[in-house]
Amino acid sequence: MNKISRNFHPIKSGIVILALLSFLASSNLFADGATRLATQAEKDFNKSVLDVITKALPPAPEGWDRTNDSTEVTELQRVSPGSENFPFRVDYYISWQDTKRMLEARAKLDAELEKLAKGPAENMTEKNINELSKKTAAHDVKIRITLDVNQFGLGLDEKTKPAASIAGGLVFRSEGEDSPNTGWHEGATYIFLGKGWKVKRDGVTSVDTTTVKGVPSLTVQAIVVRVEADPERAKQIISKIDWEALKKLIKN
Repeated sequence: MNKISRNFHPIKSGIVILALLSFLASSNLFADGATRLATQAEKDFNKSVLDVITKALPPAPEGWDRTNDSTEVTELQRVSPGSENFPFRVDYYISWQDTKRMLEARAKLDAELEKLAKGPAENMTEKNINELSKKTAAHDVKIRITLDVNQFGLGLDEKTKPAASIAGGLVFRSEGEDSPNTGWHEGATYIFLGKGWKVKRDGVTSVDTTTVKGVPSLTVQAIVVRVEADPERAKQIISKIDWEALKKLIKN
């Protein structure tokens, strides 16, 4: 089974509809009765792509802990009927965190909340608590890398801006932001590998490319890489990715 992690927004685009159909066809989103066993060729393709991806990514920063990754799934088992009619999706993600600094930040917040609680009762407001949370929040303590193979369209937040090309790919960067409910969220760098990526604006901003007709389903045509991290940390991670290995996967 492929594990999926992506930030896909509905887009008014026939290309994205095709991408969605491809995603549905190659992902086990349905009950077992609506799926079929993966063929050996599909298993081999899935494994070969994941092998390249895992070797192309750098290790965690020193002292950081791995928190999650899609290598927990050892072998593709089932796919949706019709997978062979679309570019086959392969999805990978990995995430790390600086646990020590996160615990230190939490301890600071607890200490500040204790001081607040000992003061006048009227100071114990949601606004004050949120301000303390923002004040003590640790930045640059989480990293998540996601690679979506054979994804052909992605919606972008209006705050996401173009950035300098990486490995010949189209690049965008979003900035981090603080949420009163879930805390600090790092921004993300998006790298679009493959041919024909174009920016479209039709109510929302999207980046799309077209599929190549007449090529086998088990062919890598495009890869979307997303690195969610502090800006400087993201640059460090990106500089250590084996981009040539990823680009060699693409056969169009």
